Amino acid sequence: MIKNYDPSRVSVSWGPINITGFAEGTFVEAERDEDGFTKYVGSQGEVCRTRNLNKSGKVTVTLMATSPINDLIDLYASVDEDLGLGGVWPLRINDFNGYLRVSATEAWVMKKPKAERAKEAGTVVWVFDCAAIRIEPRGNIL
Repeated sequence: MIKNYDPSRVSVSWGPINITGFAEGTFVEAERDEDGFTKYVGSQGEVCRTRNLNKSGKVTVTLMATSPINDLIDLYASVDEDLGLGGVWPLRINDFNGYLRVSATEAWVMKKPKAERAKEAGTVVWVFDCAAIRIEPRGNIL
């Protein structure tokens, strides 16, 4: 059975901003900061695992340098840096090709992106830090 994937059916939002203007290649990534469990092996081979309650993580979004969304994200990040206001928003990723869902109720711009220019138009990489992130990476069912 043939499955289809359409990158235009992936949506990313941060607070009031519907993020668009994604770069080619990988344009969004989400991951937790730490492993869910830590394994401890005793001297006689007994294994114990410790549950890690840290659910923090990061979302990386890569946009074309020409995307006007860069201006909006930068505005919120600047106000947050200068005043500590307006920079913590919910973040959501939905892949309507199947069932990938990522959500964080509190996400903020980790730091301003690296500034670079070249012969051709480039990309701008935004990294959002998340207090707690839920990642449901289920497959493409369509």
